[in-house]
Amino acid sequence: MSSGFRRVTSRRQRAGGDVLVAAFAPFEVRLLRQFVHELILLLQAEAGAGQEPDHDDVDEFAAITARSGLGDPGDSDPVAPPEDPVIARLFPDAYPDDAESAADFRRFTQERLVDGKHASAQAVLATLPDDLGDDDVEITFDRPTALQWLGTLNDIRLALGTRLGVEQDDDAVWDALPADDPRGTVHQIYQWLGWMQETLVAALPRQR
Repeated sequence: MSSGFRRVTSRRQRAGGDVLVAAFAPFEVRLLRQFVHELILLLQAEAGAGQEPDHDDVDEFAAITARSGLGDPGDSDPVAPPEDPVIARLFPDAYPDDAESAADFRRFTQERLVDGKHASAQAVLATLPDDLGDDDVEITFDRPTALQWLGTLNDIRLALGTRLGVEQDDDAVWDALPADDPRGTVHQIYQWLGWMQETLVAALPRQR
């Protein structure tokens, strides 16, 4: 199991600044790849790109991700404001009390925002190896890549939380679910992603 992110400084690395290191079990890498893959498809549907991501991932977590509700981009018909609650959560209205101003803001910024999230997700996917064995996988990257990781983890967590209907301070509701309720498994993944975010923020090298 992953122990989270940590910052590493060595004599050889010192000239280029600190780096971040995280070790993942193979199943965690597969899970992350699947969720990032789903996020990329969702963003491509929002952008109308109609292109497949660079990586073709099929793994044993497909059933979990289907239940997670990241969504089938083929069912998405983006509008302004978006009808898909996940897209609305990822790209909230800048002016919630002024529909006309919110629509104008989307018209001028949506493409750039979608492209930015898409680029970050692709960068994260590129750091996750697809040729896995039985040993843990250690991933090392710099501060700019860490920021892309942070944004992508947050986007995946927002998507999961929206589909699950997670509310603030509702842990007792999830703890009370029967052991065989699949929502409990996805909620545990949601919490794990939050923990990963926390360790990444704590380890993030400060700008000098």
